[in-house]
Amino acid sequence: MALANDCEFALGSSAFSGSQARALRIGSGIRAGMFAANDFATYSMCQSLPFGGLAESGFGRFGGVEGLRGVCNARVVVQDRFPALMRTEIPAPLRYPVAPCGFAFVHALCQMFYGCGVAGRGRGLLTLAKCFLAPQLVSGARKKDV
Repeated sequence: MALANDCEFALGSSAFSGSQARALRIGSGIRAGMFAANDFATYSMCQSLPFGGLAESGFGRFGGVEGLRGVCNARVVVQDRFPALMRTEIPAPLRYPVAPCGFAFVHALCQMFYGCGVAGRGRGLLTLAKCFLAPQLVSGARKKDV
């Protein structure tokens, strides 16, 4: 393994042993992009597997799902699945122009989801309700950094 890992190239590797388990143990210690236990280069025959190396053998993969993803630009499209029943909207305190209670709203939202204990989460929920029902009662001013 030390000799194999001392090489500056690391495309593929193989280990041969009378024991499949021993060959796999040896392979787990070899740093290379691909590995075959008790066989040679079978990883290049299966086109559904990603092909590529490490170190001076390059980076990235071609072939397989990983290779296909490597030449794609992912794009995310989000839409409501049932807009007649439920629609996602920006909450009123955060619509432009942002309401004076906007900061308190976001703080309360975080407190509601991530607050310590039931009491902390309950305070967050209460502040959210105030932001919708009586926004003038909720202070939107941020505490100044000390």
